[in-house]
Amino acid sequence: MTRAAAQDLLDQHPHVDAGVDEVQALLDACTPRAAPQGAQLCAEGDPGDELWFVLEGRVQILKRDLHGVQRPMGEVGAPTLLGQMGIIDRARRSATCVAATPVRLAVMDRATCSELVRELSGRGVALRRLLLSSLTLQLVEGNGRLRALSHRAADDETASLDPVLDERLLAAAGALQGWAASPR
Repeated sequence: MTRAAAQDLLDQHPHVDAGVDEVQALLDACTPRAAPQGAQLCAEGDPGDELWFVLEGRVQILKRDLHGVQRPMGEVGAPTLLGQMGIIDRARRSATCVAATPVRLAVMDRATCSELVRELSGRGVALRRLLLSSLTLQLVEGNGRLRALSHRAADDETASLDPVLDERLLAAAGALQGWAASPR
């Protein structure tokens, strides 16, 4: 993989505290993959057995609603990580991913990821820190969106604020922050 892609990942995750050489070695452990615009990268419900480093392009995220209709949830652009939750908790894909533009990926399978997470090498440290940084950014973004929804509803004088919905938004935000009490 290219040194520039490694540097881009470090620039996007400034608290990783790894060098470009370690991230480049990490990317070298991956399989390169390219997909044209419109290509489906995974479907909701597929096994989550790959971690993707999106090196170029944008990926659209789609999720089925309660009626089974796929709805756009957003887009992510390079450089970023996708699929980290499935790799960590062995869950199935929670959404469908489609190349919104031509994309270039570095793909890491579950076995390689498990091996590298255990490594004490620089690339093992880089992987662990990139995963932590990515998951932290995901939590911060999710909590920010919930907070914005709650504040928007509270600030909209014409909105009839549903106390149950507001309570659920606050509970979800609390869970993302780690404040939710776990059952004993």
